[in-house]
Amino acid sequence: MPKRAKYADLDLPPGPLRELTLAIRTCCMILSDGGVSLAGIADVSTMSKSVVSDLLNGHRKRPQAEQLQSLHALAEKRAGSSNHQLPALDEMLRLQERVCAEADHGSSCKTCRRPWDAAKPDALEPASIPDGKGDKALPVHRSGGDRQGEWADMADVLARLAAGQVADAAGILRHVGRDGDAVEAAVAAATCHRQGLPDAASTVVSYAAQRADEEIIFIVGTLLDGGDLEIAKQLVALRLERS
Repeated sequence: MPKRAKYADLDLPPGPLRELTLAIRTCCMILSDGGVSLAGIADVSTMSKSVVSDLLNGHRKRPQAEQLQSLHALAEKRAGSSNHQLPALDEMLRLQERVCAEADHGSSCKTCRRPWDAAKPDALEPASIPDGKGDKALPVHRSGGDRQGEWADMADVLARLAAGQVADAAGILRHVGRDGDAVEAAVAAATCHRQGLPDAASTVVSYAAQRADEEIIFIVGTLLDGGDLEIAKQLVALRLERS
């Protein structure tokens, strides 16, 4: 008998995020019943182990539909051998939309305590870095924090690139840039740059430029505090092009 997954008590108030997280946990329990571990889920998806862990604990304020679809498809293949009832994918996607809507219009950022921009940023595809010319200025919030250390998922990205899994690596970079914690996004971009992966760093920055302005300001401040001036300039340039 495979060892069943056990999760910590869910510290979330009633609402769509709690409901979605419980559905995600059910999918993972079905996979656990089939002998698939958290690491195994990461191996067969575009998600890193830390992203899977965050989803299981409701720590991702903007979970992606493709991640839920991938997880559900994996669980569906093993649902017949589990006592847990597979959640409906349509319901999970409906909850995901509500969670993302609440994140876009929420009251404040848990990290910097500033209000989110209520307007959802326009879509921005990864592109070459513009020159940033123009007379518009973006104010910079200095975080005052200490951004020591490397990005925890860097080893995962490097492993996937070495294995030729470029699309999987790009998915991780896209997720951290667009949906990860603001400090994590800054650390990811800076780590990629220091590792000699400018394209990876630019991918993170390109997706970070899709965020609300308050998040961008916090990321820029974190980068400046860490001495990553070039990456900060790239992010500001992309944000100004979106204006």
